[in-house]
Amino acid sequence: MSPLLNKKQLFVTIMKHAGGAFIAVLVLGSLGIFIMHDITRISNSLTEEKRLTLLLQKREAITHTLASNLVVVGENEGRIRNALLPVDNILQFVGSLEGVASETSITQQLHFGTPIPYETPEDPSLHAARVDYTANLRGNIVTFTNYLKAVEGLPYFAGVSAFNFNSPQDLGWKADSDINIRAKIYVTNAP
Repeated sequence: MSPLLNKKQLFVTIMKHAGGAFIAVLVLGSLGIFIMHDITRISNSLTEEKRLTLLLQKREAITHTLASNLVVVGENEGRIRNALLPVDNILQFVGSLEGVASETSITQQLHFGTPIPYETPEDPSLHAARVDYTANLRGNIVTFTNYLKAVEGLPYFAGVSAFNFNSPQDLGWKADSDINIRAKIYVTNAP
């Protein structure tokens, strides 16, 4: 065998092995890139699935809360509707205020305004209106506080907007004072 042939054979052998190694590296690199891409896709899919699961759990919790609140509202719908007195008959409310004044030892004069329509987009069939009223009271801070607590407990959609407490300077709030209240009651003006 000639040394030249040996070099040529050696070169061919090295090239075969180098070519095989290059192809193996190329195949393994391609396989690695494919596996890495697949792992990234699976990871993104799992992350999205986890996010959607958490979102679904939150929505289920909200749905459960709404369902339980709906049960409470449903049970009290009659009470709620009864709390809206007819606009042309608020004598029941006036009678309740007179009873509270009597129970709390306060004298009062009531003045009611004209009903103002109140739109309710949640329930257009409600036909609500607001009636502003004033109450001129005479009492001390203790009787006034008791009066407000009792009015707050009445089964009507009513509330105090503002009040003015004028007491004698020398005796203070414990003495009989003039108290002016601005308030409102919501009524129904259904046909």
